[in-house]
Amino acid sequence: MNTTFRYSSYLILTLLLVLYGLPRLPLLAQNPLAIAFSAVWLGFALLGIAAIIYQLLNKAGTDTIMLGKSMSQETQEKATVKAVQGSRTRF
Repeated sequence: MNTTFRYSSYLILTLLLVLYGLPRLPLLAQNPLAIAFSAVWLGFALLGIAAIIYQLLNKAGTDTIMLGKSMSQETQEKATVKAVQGSRTRF
């Protein structure tokens, strides 16, 4: 499964969960425990949404970084091969 599709699906499901649960949360209750529960629930929901959006936005950046690392490794390997070949021709 494509990771962009997977994270988009996670985002949609998380937003639907928040839309379903938000009207049922006792945000204006008199009980401080109910208000604390609502705040923690909303905090975790927003943290989940932020994490999914972060994954969606950084997917392209990660691919670019990985390409850069593989290119630098390839360059290092070529330099090592040239150094070994150069040392063989000296003797």
